[in-house]
Amino acid sequence: MKKIIFSLLCIMMLCTTVTFAAETEMVGGKITLTQFLGVSRDDAKSVAITITMYDTDSETAYVDKNAFYDLSDNFMLTSTFEPEPLTWEGIYITVEKTDGSFSYAYIEQWGFADKYRYLTDRIPYSLYKVDDYLKTNELIALGKPKITVNEKLDITINGRKADFTLKPFVDENGRTLVPAREFCGFIHKSIMWLENPARVAIHPHSDTALETGGDVSDSVFFRIGEKNYEINGRFHEIDAAAQLMDGNAYVPLRALAELLGYNVVYVPSSNL
Repeated sequence: MKKIIFSLLCIMMLCTTVTFAAETEMVGGKITLTQFLGVSRDDAKSVAITITMYDTDSETAYVDKNAFYDLSDNFMLTSTFEPEPLTWEGIYITVEKTDGSFSYAYIEQWGFADKYRYLTDRIPYSLYKVDDYLKTNELIALGKPKITVNEKLDITINGRKADFTLKPFVDENGRTLVPAREFCGFIHKSIMWLENPARVAIHPHSDTALETGGDVSDSVFFRIGEKNYEINGRFHEIDAAAQLMDGNAYVPLRALAELLGYNVVYVPSSNL
């Protein structure tokens, strides 16, 4: 599903505006975002939100289905008869149904909403505007890249459990460390081991750059045994050190995740 979403984003980035045909169908009255998507809470299997705005890297978050519907059931949309061209910046919502099919919606950063389709079939068959466009901030907050961890060291990344083969652990200072290569695989970042000094290089924007000969200087470096990370030759102090165990590099979860734009939240297993 993530590949489908990013394919759509790439296509829309080539055409930053869309001209709407005069015969575009409009639907009168007010509806909720749930009604707009046409998928009930019970019929939804999963919900993914992709945010592309503020010049940040796009990231798809699989959000809690019930948290999404608690918001979308009260997210009011009003039909508009003076559509404006929509840009690719905004919030993309993909709902996977229990029958395996999908429903999509797009909300432009100032509150215009439409249902989007594959490839060139981008003209909406209904166009709405959010009653209060500031409500889109709630969708942004819900879709912000997030990592959760509990007392059992179960870790979820954007709503999906990360099944590590090398178990994360807590260091002597109470900080959670994760196996660097596995974790980077889960978040789609490339990683390289370097000697003299012993350290890992993690590329913050790509899952292939280092493996395909990319410039290692563009990376974030974690030196084994040192409580810092290095970017562009400058060191930044943190409260935990990367470690080497049985030949595998482990890095501080919170330090790396927050550096890459994730919100790290402790959620007791009793709340799951």
